[in-house]
Amino acid sequence: MPELPEVETIKNILLKFVLEKRIRDVIVLNRNTIEGDHLAFSENLRGKTIKSLSRIGKFLIFHLDEDIVFLSHLRMEGKYFFHDHLLSDYDKHACVIFIFSDGTVLEYNDTRKFGLMKLATATSYRSSPPLSNLGPEPFAVQDKRQLLMKLARKSLPIKAVLLDQTFLAGLGNIYVDEVLYLTQIHPETPAKLINSEQLDYIIEASVKVLTMAIQSG
Repeated sequence: MPELPEVETIKNILLKFVLEKRIRDVIVLNRNTIEGDHLAFSENLRGKTIKSLSRIGKFLIFHLDEDIVFLSHLRMEGKYFFHDHLLSDYDKHACVIFIFSDGTVLEYNDTRKFGLMKLATATSYRSSPPLSNLGPEPFAVQDKRQLLMKLARKSLPIKAVLLDQTFLAGLGNIYVDEVLYLTQIHPETPAKLINSEQLDYIIEASVKVLTMAIQSG
């Protein structure tokens, strides 16, 4: 599953290929990839230009003109392919095809088809689900006390809590393992037993591990 560093890397690579591209057409091959009306999704993106990309947690956010935004979560197997032209045939895992006005194509391909895309607006996408349900990223923790209070109410193992995106956004299985190894906190330690100093170590180690992974691509 692509985690925060992988999604950040994908975002940076995609920027080189799709920035300022005008969407001529959108072909939805797998309707389940689109949350909501797939026809409305296509209709709202036609004629729009990709102005920037950003990332929150494991979500890619495509920012288009006219305040249009769409979110993309890759889940288990989602990936993007860039083509110089429209192919005559796509494999069975192709889910959404974005055709640009210059003839180039961005293909969203998903073997397991767990990934999703959601249409939103620039004014609402951060304040509505799924992004509104996310906890802070380790890079942006501003209120450690709130996290400590959440831990105090949880008997689950600390590893399970760190994997919960509503607690901290962006940590996946391999990175949680690395963080707990660095902090020397046993993964099965009940979350309610984690003290303030240990939480500091967890946040610091999370930033270190994620930063190293992003730098490594």
